[in-house]
Amino acid sequence: MTPLLTSTRFTQKLGKTAAKARLTTHWDTWVKESDISYLKGLGVNHLRIPVGYWAIAPQAGDPYVTGSWPYVLKAIGWAKKYGMTVTVCLHGAQGSQNGQDHSGRIGGVYFYNYDNNIADAVHVVGQMAKQLADPKYSETAKFLQVLNEPAVFTDYNYRLQRLKEYYLKAYNKVREVNKDITVVFHDAFISGSNWYYLGSAPYSNVVLDTHLYQVFNEKFNSMTCDEYAYYPCSYIASLKETSKRVPVFVGEWSLATPSALGKCNVANTFAANQLGVFGQNTLGWIYWNFKMDYGSGGWDFGAMVRNGAIVANKPVNHKC
Repeated sequence: MTPLLTSTRFTQKLGKTAAKARLTTHWDTWVKESDISYLKGLGVNHLRIPVGYWAIAPQAGDPYVTGSWPYVLKAIGWAKKYGMTVTVCLHGAQGSQNGQDHSGRIGGVYFYNYDNNIADAVHVVGQMAKQLADPKYSETAKFLQVLNEPAVFTDYNYRLQRLKEYYLKAYNKVREVNKDITVVFHDAFISGSNWYYLGSAPYSNVVLDTHLYQVFNEKFNSMTCDEYAYYPCSYIASLKETSKRVPVFVGEWSLATPSALGKCNVANTFAANQLGVFGQNTLGWIYWNFKMDYGSGGWDFGAMVRNGAIVANKPVNHKC
């Protein structure tokens, strides 16, 4: 059994009935067809959609509300209408793979320690892969990410071993039911050299996802504005080297900056360097997130386009 955390949950606060009503309103209104049309008009050609395991295979005693998966399928339909492709990502695994809120629970990381957690994740990605093999979705939902941002820094050797075991099991399950979808693996924020093996048998048609943020590490606070804006240039060598062994894309990045650099007037250079480096040295990039409901802080792609930090529909070259 996975230990449950004692922190207050959404459903504990509201009760499941009220929580379901509130989330249903959110699902009905937050992402609309007009959002997809707007993004397409900005030159966006790919969407990444996060999904918690409870959307597919809720467990007894879960604190979650179900019902989001049909909205994922609806979004895939909109993407198809506008000629876009989609990555569906298992963002929250049973037990939590990283202890972060986006995994479904804050605190303990139990995904790696219990066989049933790994088996459940394998089952969930298998179910998603099976549904996405339907011709109604397959020409659009071309990528399936088997886990978002697994954390392996604590108990490193054990967790990395378990993660690699899971990756193989998940890959094999996906291939049982969907021969064509590209399988995406996150790099767990460790060197790409750990993942070169994904470029050879038994793996095929796979991509390595790396997330490159310049906001969470304390080292960024001590940089000058120019050092910060040109730091994306330091990614080029490793991205090129890893791409020789296994295809890579930057599945998350943003223009969010540490508070100490909030007054820097380098947003355009910072954006151009990221867009250029990622666009020229990987398969492509995905911005996190497409919009925010309160202050953008660099996390709102549409806001960054509107304020001129990102120039839409024009080729971008880095200034490295």
